[in-house]
Amino acid sequence: MNNSYLTIDDLVVAYRKAKIDAYYETGHLTLLDFANYEQNLLNNLNELLLKIKANDMGWFGSPDFVGSHMFALKKIDFEDQGKGKDTSFVYYSNGERSWNSKKIKSVDFRILGKHKVHFHVFSSLWLEKVGYALEQYVSEDSYGCRLRSAYKGSGDLDKEEQYLRGRFGHFKSYLPAYQTWQNNGINNISKALKDNKKIIAVTADLKKFYHRIDPSFIVEEDFLKYINVSLDPLQEQLSTLLIHAITAWSRNIYNDEDVPKNFKFNRHSGIPMGLGASKTIANLLLIFLDRKINQEIKPIYYGRYVDDMFLVVEDGSNIDSPESFWTFLTKRIDRLVRAEEQQNSEDRNSNEYKPEGYILEIPYAPDSLVEFSTDKEKYFFLEGISGESFLTTLKDSLNENSSEWNLPPDIDNDIESFTHEVSKVTTDNEESANGLRKSDGLSIQRLKFILYLKRLEIVVKFLPKKKWDSIVNSFFDLCLEHAITPETIATYTKYYPRIVSLAVKTRKLEFVDKLVLNVEEAFRKLKESKADSFNGPLSFAKEYIFSLLEEAVLSTWEPGDNPHLSKISLLQRNNNSDSIEQDVIRLIVSDLHKKPFKDYFKYPLEKMPEYLHSHNLELWDDSFLNSDYLPNYNHFVKFSTEAFKVTYPLDANVLTRPFAFYFFTRPFTLFDLCSIFQNWYDIDENKSFLNYCKLFNIDSTGLEQPCNHDLKIADEIKAICLQTDGESLNPTVAFTSLETKPESWVAVVQGSPNEPDGDRIERIFNLIENILRCKKKAEIGYVLFPELSIPLELLDYISHLFLKKGISIIAGIEYEIKTRPGEVLPPHILKYVSNQLVYVLTVKGKWGPSHVLLKQEKIIPAFKEERDIYDIGGAVLRPDFTNKFLINHGGFWFAGLICNDFLDIDNRAMFKGLIDALIIVEWNKDIDTYNGLVEASANDLHTFIMQVNNRLYGDTRLRAPYKESYKRDQVRVRGGELDYFVVATLQVKELRAFQRNHRSPDKPFKPVPTGFQMSNSRKNS
Repeated sequence: MNNSYLTIDDLVVAYRKAKIDAYYETGHLTLLDFANYEQNLLNNLNELLLKIKANDMGWFGSPDFVGSHMFALKKIDFEDQGKGKDTSFVYYSNGERSWNSKKIKSVDFRILGKHKVHFHVFSSLWLEKVGYALEQYVSEDSYGCRLRSAYKGSGDLDKEEQYLRGRFGHFKSYLPAYQTWQNNGINNISKALKDNKKIIAVTADLKKFYHRIDPSFIVEEDFLKYINVSLDPLQEQLSTLLIHAITAWSRNIYNDEDVPKNFKFNRHSGIPMGLGASKTIANLLLIFLDRKINQEIKPIYYGRYVDDMFLVVEDGSNIDSPESFWTFLTKRIDRLVRAEEQQNSEDRNSNEYKPEGYILEIPYAPDSLVEFSTDKEKYFFLEGISGESFLTTLKDSLNENSSEWNLPPDIDNDIESFTHEVSKVTTDNEESANGLRKSDGLSIQRLKFILYLKRLEIVVKFLPKKKWDSIVNSFFDLCLEHAITPETIATYTKYYPRIVSLAVKTRKLEFVDKLVLNVEEAFRKLKESKADSFNGPLSFAKEYIFSLLEEAVLSTWEPGDNPHLSKISLLQRNNNSDSIEQDVIRLIVSDLHKKPFKDYFKYPLEKMPEYLHSHNLELWDDSFLNSDYLPNYNHFVKFSTEAFKVTYPLDANVLTRPFAFYFFTRPFTLFDLCSIFQNWYDIDENKSFLNYCKLFNIDSTGLEQPCNHDLKIADEIKAICLQTDGESLNPTVAFTSLETKPESWVAVVQGSPNEPDGDRIERIFNLIENILRCKKKAEIGYVLFPELSIPLELLDYISHLFLKKGISIIAGIEYEIKTRPGEVLPPHILKYVSNQLVYVLTVKGKWGPSHVLLKQEKIIPAFKEERDIYDIGGAVLRPDFTNKFLINHGGFWFAGLICNDFLDIDNRAMFKGLIDALIIVEWNKDIDTYNGLVEASANDLHTFIMQVNNRLYGDTRLRAPYKESYKRDQVRVRGGELDYFVVATLQVKELRAFQRNHRSPDKPFKPVPTGFQMSNSRKNS
């Protein structure tokens, strides 16, 4: 068997992808396993490589490799209380009375794989060597669990290509694929209705799909012939080993007496949920179904998301019920039959599941069961105006739901809305559907629950405790009453880890113990109410939840954050306090903690170098001697060394090779890299910076535009040219009038962690939400914020919100402490600070726009500012960089100045003829002095002047050198009790057309000033 060309490089790539996939596979309890595996990574990978080369079937079928399984509650069905003569509706708001009034009909479970990391890595290797080759034959009508683009070249890969192969996980993101699947169906329905067609839209899914798949078909001749593929010896060996391992795992479940018989079919129990290879095997199995539907049904639309199907056919008036729909299908798909019509259906083992519905017999997989779940089907008969009206309502609901997820939290309304939503009685017709597959009230309730939880996480992260403390208490009380009960435990289990994480972050550890007690009580009641045959799975399902909660605590806690954390009951089950701290540190330095490892390089943690020493570096040491181990190793060494120099200068020479930089789960973004390497635009630094972008698969083409300008510019000006996805001329700008109170300024200068203005962040959130909502009516390209108005730690989040809408940010941020660790200060100075103007600008990229970050520092403080920061905080303004930027952003040329810097005539004059607009961010009382300068500068520079000032003082404006006086102030606002913004469009094209004339025309602008020379860069674009 020729596997000699399988190398440690292949295992490194497989490990990197397996780790990323496992991190995003929620609910599978793998974080600590991967962190511990990484401690001895080289030996572990070499062991796996040797076992593969030895074709050690015994080891691949053993529990040491395949691991075990876990039970998770899926659904609890209750007897229908409305049956019989009495159809009265009865509702109990009290949970205890509600529970006592119900009778359980059935309890359904999921069986999840609890695999060894070796199995995950091998699964990843199989995907790399075999899965991609087979998956390309899966129809484009299959949207879920699809692999990312495969390597399609020929020959051996060089080291850089090997690294790039493993930069991210195997699978495409869930949400975009799900939305595309859903939206494509809706758009096809819309088109058909506009063409005056009557249509039937049907959604359906498959029963226990994963648990009924026999994986052996992937090497069978019938399957390979069906897709016209042959496997090479290595692919065949890896596939055989994978089938052997999955079969061994499945057999253990089949032989487990605690496992209900509906998980057992044809002497197996399917493929494991949570294993990467299973996702691709599931899609491969249904190639036959996808082809049959397209060939025989010829639908208006067909889309499949794993085992969920969305089918749209024309209504020929011969379908008026589910029965007639299935008759329609079975007449056209010859291997689609009723269960009782299947051959040997009566010969089933009595201890196995007996199918009841419609079955698709797949010719190349006779031991797999593909059974449609007819009780979950939904039928929509749509035609004419009424059909279009339904579809409009559906689209509006989808758009509203989507937009809610992309808006900042609304502190005042969220908890009230949440209380209303989570506790109300929901029926199908009380809410607009949020999708054809999720038109039931329970699904909508669950979506809103997670939305409010997400928003609460943001509130806790950014707002002062006094703003969220009572809200969090109310949320936890509601969770105990509505989400952690015997009735709802199956519905909300997947969210318990996030709830516990929130409790840890807010230091409300007593809630964790209450949650544990509620879970115990819920399972006690479930056991009392159900037959003894379910007690085994119920006990295991309870342990599974506790394990989830324990992992959530460990992955949220930061060492030293709360010494009492180790005392909570969850962590006392299997740990002591020392091992708890070591587990947490391993998660941090493996990038498996809730807080991304990269954040410790934007917001340094004093003990980080110490933590890194606890992490085994054997693989790094071996790689230093043998570069075969880690592709792109040298680039990473340089990157980590430079990152340490910037962030941890005193420890930079001690340790510069954290594992999390190479085996990351959340890679650096362009914005992140710019935050660390603030002078990335320097010629000497730029080449290294572009290499760093490659390490994290960042498309840097938007940064690589040549910045040619014909006019001589001052030495202190840095010209930056950025490509955007579209032309940025005539940009639309939102001018904010945002108040930052003096007491907030004092708190920052004094280094106080407590924000005295409890409403400040909330006001910023409200302003951002209004801007984002306005984006639908005005194509806002830029948002301007005043000097010192945006907290530095909030900039990441604001960037994230605006990037989705393609909006750039130009803002003054709070003072940043610039005192270097270990720096000896003069006795009269407590710290150095920097006053910064940030440009967060969109740049084009292969995978969508990114934000690039530029920081421009105030050179000379205003007299009062200099005195106040020293008197109040013992601080002195010290800029690290004195550059000012001349920015070409997609053809729009502009520059910026910070308040006092605008007073220097040289700072203004240096941009004459070079810019379309000059931006000034201010905290300025002296609006009369600045008024004259703004008006004069608009004429002298013959440019637009964009000025944003603290709302306390006002005079936020857009000034232009128009001839008619009434047109010169395009925007000018001051005063008001609430924060607000004004939108205006700069007529840059009109201004340039005017300036191109040899002699200025009479209008619409004032003549260009004497000595004005327009740069060719602006003249020719």
